[in-house]
Amino acid sequence: WKYVAGNLRQTDASGCEIWTTTKINGIWKRGVDGSGSWVKVSGTGLHVSASGNGYIWYVSSNDYCSYSCKRPCSGKSTKMDTCALKQLDAGEEYVYAVNNSNHVLSCPVDGSRPWRVVPGRMQYVTVGPREIYGLDPQNELNRCVKPCIGEWEKIPFDACEDEGGLKQMEATLNGVFAVTTSGSIYHYKTEY
Repeated sequence: WKYVAGNLRQTDASGCEIWTTTKINGIWKRGVDGSGSWVKVSGTGLHVSASGNGYIWYVSSNDYCSYSCKRPCSGKSTKMDTCALKQLDAGEEYVYAVNNSNHVLSCPVDGSRPWRVVPGRMQYVTVGPREIYGLDPQNELNRCVKPCIGEWEKIPFDACEDEGGLKQMEATLNGVFAVTTSGSIYHYKTEY
């Protein structure tokens, strides 16, 4: 591990850059290999996601709406047509978001079609190569095969009881990492 300076709230990495929101709601980026300096990007964000398809999505801390820009995001971002969001995650083809009522929403990563509601309620989602992972309001981990039409399957997670529940997760090529409220990290491996 190598320390990276900054007052960060949340991060997400693409193939070439790491994107972050700060505790004062700024959005910043720099080389994923740690090279270069942090560069401020226009907009304010609570949560940012870098898709593998060249799009950056974020939830604004000003109006809780979703915004998108095509990397390198040197100009103004496009305000999308959904608000009251608390979190989102962008994949290769679709972005998935959670609103303040824990409804899951999805639209194409390029924003070319309107948002659709995905059946099921989650408080946090993350997009993997083949599945969407969701943390439901009871702090239980779920997964749904893409394109996810609401057929959520619970994933047993016994360690969570001793750790105080889950607070965040991130999908990878072969599963999902989960962070507990006490700060422990667990990995669930998916066999393909």
